[in-house]
Parts: sequence; C-alpha cells; structure tokens
Amino acid sequence: MRATRASLGGLALAAGGAVAAALGAVAAAPVLPAETSARAERALGVLDRGFVGSYTVTVSSAVEKPGGKDRQESLRVVALSRGADGATENRIVRAIDNGKDVTEAERAKAATAAPGPSRTPTPAPGKAGAAKERESGYLRLPFGEDAKLYRVFGLVEEGGLAVAGYEPLPEHRKDDGVAKGRVAWRRDTLDPVWLEAELLSLPTGASRLAMRFEFAREGDVLYPKVVTTSGAGGILWIKRNFEARMEISDLRPAAPVSSD
Repeated sequence: MRATRASLGGLALAAGGAVAAALGAVAAAPVLPAETSARAERALGVLDRGFVGSYTVTVSSAVEKPGGKDRQESLRVVALSRGADGATENRIVRAIDNGKDVTEAERAKAATAAPGPSRTPTPAPGKAGAAKERESGYLRLPFGEDAKLYRVFGLVEEGGLAVAGYEPLPEHRKDDGVAKGRVAWRRDTLDPVWLEAELLSLPTGASRLAMRFEFAREGDVLYPKVVTTSGAGGILWIKRNFEARMEISDLRPAAPVSSD
C-alpha cells in the first residue's frame, strides 16, 4: 500500500511538472504567429512590389461637414495592368462625381497628363528604401522591423478566427506612423484575414484616422482586397469628416508572386 501511495505521489508530481511546462511553453509562444506577421507584411505591399498582371480598383469616397451637411461623393473604377518589364497601363472604366457621370472628362484629363504607358520600377529592398518610407510618414504596423515597436495581446476566438489586439509600447507611442487596433487570422492556414488600425500619430490637421484591411487570396497571391478609411480633420473652423472604400477585383496574376 505504501508503494502504491508513493507511486501515485510520483505520478502527481510528474503530471504537475508536465502541466507547468506546457503552460510555460504557451506563455512563451508569441501571440501573433511569425508566419502570419510575415504574410501580412508582404500582402500589404504585394501589388506595389513586382506584381505582374492586372486588376480593377474601385474607389468610392465621401467628404462632408459635421452633421452630414454639404456631402460630396465620388466614384472611380480603374483597370490596371503591369508587365514583366515594369510598364503599367491604367484605364478609367467609370467616374462619377455627386451622381454625375464624368467618365469621358476624366479620361481626357488622364490622357493629357500621361499619354501612353508608364514604367514603374520595383522599389529596391534595403535600409535606404525603408528609411525613405519612414520619412514619408507611412502607417507602421506590428509586422517585420516595426514589430519591435508593439505589444500584441488579448488572444481570443471570434467567428472561427484568432483575433488579437496590438498597441505601441509606451516608449514608442509618439513615434511617427504608429497605430493601435486588432488583427485576425486563420489558425489552420495562418493567413491574415483582416486588420484594423487607428493612427495615433496623426497628420497635420487630422483629428481622427482609422483604417481596415480585408485580405483575400488568389492562388499564390495574398493581397488586401478591401481597404476602408474614415476620419475627421480640418483647420481652424473648417471641419470635415471623410470616408473612403477601395476594393480590388478581377485580380489576374500573369506570373507567380510569392506572398507566403
């Protein structure tokens, strides 16, 4: 009987140690998987960095005074293509301003400004390019080199997705381009699904600026299919609210693009 008790005690200690080790491993694991972070970073710039193929961009936007007065709306549908040599072609499919079709006028304006295809070089990677981007005040998110500026926390399950919050560390809260928000991804594939960002370091004249990115996959290409932006700002007594929605459709890669 004593041997049995000793054996049970040893098993209990062993089980307790295994549980503690497992909990320690969970605590040490990053909230946001490194693969998801890497895919999100690449997806956000995939259409600007070497993408070869075609797609259509639909952008709708609205600007209004507080309270909804003097609302101005616009819609632009543009078909874009890029060849392997970097040559790009943009074709205005439709343009509407405040309910009025201005497609022909916008096509004429575009033809005058840029007669013929243009050549867009692929940005060279490296610290110099990254530094130039940072100087322009672009949005900095918890991916890649900028991950060190943030803490990711509060992992939960929502609608079958893993969702976590993020915010800059106290010492980086006033850095240019930092934001706070949430990011969601699929546990099985590790693909990011959506990202919400509220800019904390606002541009001059802005009092609020928030964005949401919704990702989609077309074969090997993971890209931001829908981007919505909303905000408010102004100078002195001139205040405006604004919102915009950009959607990518008919994405047709002409060559494989590594996005994961």
